[in-house]
Amino acid sequence: MTPNWNAYPAFRYAIVYDRISYQQSVRDFSQALAWCWDTFDASIDLQSWQALRKSDPVNMSWSWDTQTNVHPNRIYFASAKEVDTFILKWN
Repeated sequence: MTPNWNAYPAFRYAIVYDRISYQQSVRDFSQALAWCWDTFDASIDLQSWQALRKSDPVNMSWSWDTQTNVHPNRIYFASAKEVDTFILKWN
């Protein structure tokens, strides 16, 4: 987990879904996204979060970014607290 993404420093941690099997990666990402929504409350994708955070209330605990041709699916967390909760569920 390094600060090599646009979400840093607001989100210091990222879970990256980069698997050999694209279908499995998408399935795992979708399941984790739904779980985060239920566990950490509703959030929005990173690009929307960045555009709205200064003018509208947004969830400061987590966000996500869908896969592009450069980057895999990612879920971003603001603190180790969210990461620890995530790891307890998914590892």
